[in-house]
Amino acid sequence: MKLRIDGVLIRFNLAVFTSAYSNYRYAKLYHHQDSLSFMESHVSFFSHIEGVYHNMVYDNMRVAVARFVGKYEKEPTQALLAMRGHYQFNHRFCNAYRGNEKGHVERSVDHVRRKAFAYTSDFADMDLAIAHLQRALTKINNTSVYFN
Repeated sequence: MKLRIDGVLIRFNLAVFTSAYSNYRYAKLYHHQDSLSFMESHVSFFSHIEGVYHNMVYDNMRVAVARFVGKYEKEPTQALLAMRGHYQFNHRFCNAYRGNEKGHVERSVDHVRRKAFAYTSDFADMDLAIAHLQRALTKINNTSVYFN
């Protein structure tokens, strides 16, 4: 997504975590979609929730999937293996072309992006953009799931 920071249009990546049961959402803005951002987003999320989920489900993003092995198997990246080993969680990947598996994650990314930045995408500095995202997440998470 693109935000205007101090008059300059900048492309950002949005890391989003969502709980399947409670629909709680957490998000952070990153300049790059790389292993460092991937790992930092997890550290930040686990710190935020003060714990670690037992199972993490990932879309087929390049920072999590090193390569596809056969029709359904995927090999995780070293970054994902390192985090899994350190934090002791299990992981699985969504199957390609299975909207029922990855729909919740993809809808959450779109939902956070729309609620946070559909009407406001121009900020004087990065800190204001981050604060705006945090306010939007607070509002999203305090809204009943049934009335989103």
